[in-house]
Amino acid sequence: MKEDTPGFNGSNSALAEDDPEILSGRRPPLKGQDLSDNVYIWLLEKEGVFAKPTIETYRYALSQFISFWDQHKRPGLTPLFIRQYARELDRFRKLSPATVQVFLSALRSFLSWGVEQGWLLSNPAVQVKLPKISRRYRRDSLTHEESEQLLGMVERVKDVRGLRDYLLVALAVRIGLRENEMHLADIGDYSRRGGIGILYLLRKGRRAKDLSVVLVEDLADSVDLYYRLRGKQKATDPLFFSERPDRKGARLSVRGIRAIISSYMKKAGIERPHVSPHSARHHAATNALLNGATLKDVQEMLGHATIATTENYIHMSKRLNDGAEHHVQIGKKADLSAVTPPE
Repeated sequence: MKEDTPGFNGSNSALAEDDPEILSGRRPPLKGQDLSDNVYIWLLEKEGVFAKPTIETYRYALSQFISFWDQHKRPGLTPLFIRQYARELDRFRKLSPATVQVFLSALRSFLSWGVEQGWLLSNPAVQVKLPKISRRYRRDSLTHEESEQLLGMVERVKDVRGLRDYLLVALAVRIGLRENEMHLADIGDYSRRGGIGILYLLRKGRRAKDLSVVLVEDLADSVDLYYRLRGKQKATDPLFFSERPDRKGARLSVRGIRAIISSYMKKAGIERPHVSPHSARHHAATNALLNGATLKDVQEMLGHATIATTENYIHMSKRLNDGAEHHVQIGKKADLSAVTPPE
C-alpha cells in the first residue's frame, strides 16, 4: 500500500489554497502533475463503499483520462480541458452517451475528493455538462420469433462448451440476466431446491450476492448437467469459463459473453438496427409482463433498484400493442392490389 498522502507528492506538496499562483489564476491547478497516485489512493478508499464492478469501471474510466492528460503534457485541470476530453470521447472515440456519462461521472467524483483533500480549490468537472440520455430504451426488445430463433441456435448441445453457450443465451432470453451478472457468477452461487434452481447474483448497485433469481425446472436440469460435465469444482470457481487457448478455464469476461450471444444472434439472422445482446433482457421483461407477471415480480427478476425503471418496459409493451397509433380512425387506405413486388 502506498504511504504518501494523496496529492502531496513531489511538486504537488502544498495545498492548493496555499499556492499564490493558483489563487491568482496565473497557473492552472495541477499543471504538470502526475495524477496516477491520487487515483490509486482514491480507489483504495472507495473499496469499502462501491461495489467491485463499480470500482473496476471507475478504474478503467480514470485510466483513460490519465492517458489523455499525459498525452497533452498535463496542461492543468480546467473546465476547458475537461470539455476537450469529453469531445474526444464523443466525437473521435464515438462512445455512446451512456459511456461518456460514466467516464465524466467518475472524473467528477474523483475531483470532488480532490477538493475535500485540499489539492484542488474547486471541481472543474462540475462545469462540464453530462450528455443527455433518453429515458426511453435505446435498444429494441427481441420479438417472440427472434427469441425462438436465437434459442434454436443453441438447443442442440453436444458438449460442455455447447451447454455453456446454451445457458448464457437462455439466462439472457428467459430471465434477463445482465452480462456482468453472468460474468461474476460462481459455482457456489447455484443450488437446487426440488423442482427449481436458485442462482444468487451480484446485482447492479449491490455490494454482496444477496439477491437471487429462480431457474425453472428445465433450466435447473441444464445447470445440473453442466455441473456434472465440468467435474469437481470449487465454490469460488467461475460459473462460466473461457475456452480461449490463452485463458482456458478462466472466468469468461463480459466482452466474451457479449461476443458469444452476438455470434448466435448473427447466426439466427437477427441483425436489424437497435438490437443487441441486451435486447434479450428486454424480451424477458416484456414477455413476462404480457403473460401475466406483475410489475413487482419483473422488478425482482431484473434486479431493478426502483420499480420506475421496470415501468418503462410495461409502457413500451403497452404502446406497441395498444398505443394511440392503433386508435387513429381513417376512411381511406392505399390500394396496393396492383403492385407486384420484384421476384
